[in-house]
Amino acid sequence: MKKCWDSEPNKRPSAEDLIECFKKMRSQYYSNYDRVQVPENEVIIQNHPLSCYTSRKINYSTKLNEILKSSESSESLEHCRVNEVDYLYPVRGSV
Repeated sequence: MKKCWDSEPNKRPSAEDLIECFKKMRSQYYSNYDRVQVPENEVIIQNHPLSCYTSRKINYSTKLNEILKSSESSESLEHCRVNEVDYLYPVRGSV
């Protein structure tokens, strides 16, 4: 990379040199990739063999409606809108 930055164009690598360099890098990458074995599908968390896991539906809509109806949430939302206006002022020097 630093060779490409040389101030004298004659000292910079040619396109063919760069292609060869990239080919070497690619072959080294794939040869290292083949050597490194990473266990991808191993189970990290082991569950207890006698335990039983069940899922259930959680009803969030009731609690959400309570929050939306409360005056406290309306006030906090209004406060957020007022604070957002502060960011709308143009920055000096910008169009």
